[in-house]
Amino acid sequence: LFAIDLSDPAAPALLGELVVPGFSNYLQPVGDGLLVGIGQERETGTWNTNLHATLFDVSDGANLTQITRQYLTEGTQWSSSDAQFDHHALLYAAEDGLLVVPVFGSGYDPETGIYRYEQLLKVMRVTPSGIEVLGEIHTDQSVFRTVRVGDVLYAVSDASVTAYSLSDLTQIGSSEASALV
Repeated sequence: LFAIDLSDPAAPALLGELVVPGFSNYLQPVGDGLLVGIGQERETGTWNTNLHATLFDVSDGANLTQITRQYLTEGTQWSSSDAQFDHHALLYAAEDGLLVVPVFGSGYDPETGIYRYEQLLKVMRVTPSGIEVLGEIHTDQSVFRTVRVGDVLYAVSDASVTAYSLSDLTQIGSSEASALV
């Protein structure tokens, strides 16, 4: 992570840098000198990748810090998110720090001989001290957009729009017809 001083456009200057494992494809300002990164990190000695959300303090460009890193999948060998490449896939609500990230994970379990694939929405809250996981919503379709209206989270996929209560992440309704976006 690099902080660059652009106060003189003719002479940009490096203020500071932070070296952390992995990388963040997507960066989202979340207020008060904080930045959320969505990216991946490869497990040492393997080809396995872990998707993560990282909270950085960038308030002092000369002293960038990582506040926390939250892994978004467990028990998978490979994981990714559309939010890494499409900013519309991520939902961030500044009023209360709600962060929703679509997650795809897969992997082979040598003990059972089963190849698993899962799709979910990781629901979190960003605060100045870290990223709190509120829960997961497992979906049977790939969700490419989420929208919040009050205390309801709407998940939009190619085939439907599904509504979830933000108080307990339970499904409260779903469209029968294909969603047109």
